[in-house]
Amino acid sequence: MYDKNVLSPYQRLLASTEVDGKIKAELTKRYKQYNPVLLQQEVHKALDALMALNKTKDLELAESLTASAIQAT
Repeated sequence: MYDKNVLSPYQRLLASTEVDGKIKAELTKRYKQYNPVLLQQEVHKALDALMALNKTKDLELAESLTASAIQAT
């Protein structure tokens, strides 16, 4: 059976009696530093950079294969 109270991992840690108060305070401090919108933008920029790198790699491979084919003839 599923839990009726849906909690994020962060919320579950804060609700846990097994986690020390100092750790909870540190987690809360870090949690407040994060901006989800900014993090998402950074992820999209990184993905765009990876896609561009992959595209460049594909072009370099195509050029290399073309050059090899030309030299073989």
